[in-house]
Amino acid sequence: MLVAPFTGPAYNSILPILGALVVENGGSMCHAAIVAREFGLPAVIGASGATTAIPDGALVEVDPLRGIVSVVA
Repeated sequence: MLVAPFTGPAYNSILPILGALVVENGGSMCHAAIVAREFGLPAVIGASGATTAIPDGALVEVDPLRGIVSVVA
């Protein structure tokens, strides 16, 4: 899973190997949303504060339908 402030074309090479995508900034037409849809990745876009709230290596559950990101462990 990748948690980032935003994505751009530089991220395209790693996106196919991700299990999920969480980005702080963007909307339904941002790069992260478009590539998540194209690669079939579960994604939450607009998760304000995610990069500071989710510690490195944390086990995270992403619910893209409800827009919820939960730290499990």
